[in-house]
Amino acid sequence: MSDKAQASTAETIYPNQEGAAGSTPEVAAATPSPEAVETPKAETLLAAAEAEPKPEAVPAEPPFDPETFKPPEGLTLDPETFGKFSEIAKSSGMSHATATSLMDLYHSVASTQETKNLEAWKTTREGWVTEVKADREVGGSNLDEVKRTVAKVLDNPDLTDPKFREALEITGIGDNPAAVRTLYRWAKALTEGGPVTGDAPSRRTPRSLAEVMYPNLNAER
Repeated sequence: MSDKAQASTAETIYPNQEGAAGSTPEVAAATPSPEAVETPKAETLLAAAEAEPKPEAVPAEPPFDPETFKPPEGLTLDPETFGKFSEIAKSSGMSHATATSLMDLYHSVASTQETKNLEAWKTTREGWVTEVKADREVGGSNLDEVKRTVAKVLDNPDLTDPKFREALEITGIGDNPAAVRTLYRWAKALTEGGPVTGDAPSRRTPRSLAEVMYPNLNAER
C-alpha cells in the first residue's frame, strides 16, 4: 500500500487527528491518570479512634500493720477480736488505709446502734414510771408511803444485801410496775408487827423473807 493510501486510511479512522505528531485523541484525554485521582480519606469509627492514654502507675499502699494500727477515738479493742480482724486483713492483702476505714465504719455503726438501744431502754423505763404513778395500789397519793415502806427493807442489812439497791438502779427493775408492787407487798409483810403473846412484851424483830413467803415452814418441821 502506498503512503498516500495509508494517510487516507488514518484520516478516515481519526478525522480530527492533525498528523502523526499532532495532539492526543479526545478519548485518551478524557481518562485521568491514577496519579491525578485523589483517594478519599477513611472516616470510619475505627479509623478515627485514638488509643486512650495509659494511666499513671499508682504506688502500692502499705499493707496492714497491726503494730502501728490506731483505733478510732472512743473504741476499746478486744484483743481476741482484733487478732481475728488482723488475720483477715493480712490474708486478704488489705492495705493499712482500707483496714483503718473499715474499723472506723464499724465504730460508727456500733456507736449508732448503742445510742438507739439506750434511747429505747430510756423510753421503756419512762413508760414504766408513768404506769406506776397511775397504779391504784402503789401510785397516786400512795407512792410516797410505798417508797418509805420499801426503803425500810432495802436499808436493813439483815434483810437486804447492800448491793441490791444498786442492782435495782442499774437494771432499771426498780421502775417496773410489777417489781414495785411485789417489793411493796414484801416490805409491808416484813415490817408489820406480829401477834401479842402471853409472855412478857418483847421487841418483835422483822420476819425473814422466807418466813413471809412460807409462813408454815417452821410448823412443818
